Amino acid sequence: MPKVDSDLSVNIVVGDIMLERADAIVNPANKELTHGGGLCGVIFNAIQKSDPSGQNYRQIMEEIENIEVGNGRIRCPTGDAVLTSAPGLAFKAIIHSVGPIAAEHSEAKQRKLIKSCYYECLKLADINRFKTVILPLFSAGIYGCDKQLVADSALEGCDQFLEEFPMRYLRKVNIMVLEPEDAELF
Repeated sequence: MPKVDSDLSVNIVVGDIMLERADAIVNPANKELTHGGGLCGVIFNAIQKSDPSGQNYRQIMEEIENIEVGNGRIRCPTGDAVLTSAPGLAFKAIIHSVGPIAAEHSEAKQRKLIKSCYYECLKLADINRFKTVILPLFSAGIYGCDKQLVADSALEGCDQFLEEFPMRYLRKVNIMVLEPEDAELF
């Protein structure tokens, strides 16, 4: 089936990513896709709480276990993205993507990897025919990257997606930030 031409809106939204509605939510994951801290922890905790029997949590962990393991225990290399379902959540899927840790990379490499996170997430959303996706600020929290660098890289990743996918399913991208001053970075 051919892709549909659509207008794509990219919005910067202040709020709680878990309270938004979209086809897919993006988890700022670790390379092993394990239950982590920050937003990653919030997402996994929400899945656990959605079903007291634990079935939803077992389901996502089984999906993660079925993702091919690369070097070591890496299921998702930095700058890449993978997809699972979103059991118990109000989303069709979770796109997991790994941003860089500031202390491990130069600013130029951080910029390249963060741009890749946004691009790969949007590409994966489009390939799966999602119309709406919500993304966080990658690596701006516990991974320690400069928020302005992250905002600039996010827009670069979105621009690359728009250039390379002029005909697409994706119609709405929300980049969620927690504080109003973070929205001013864009």
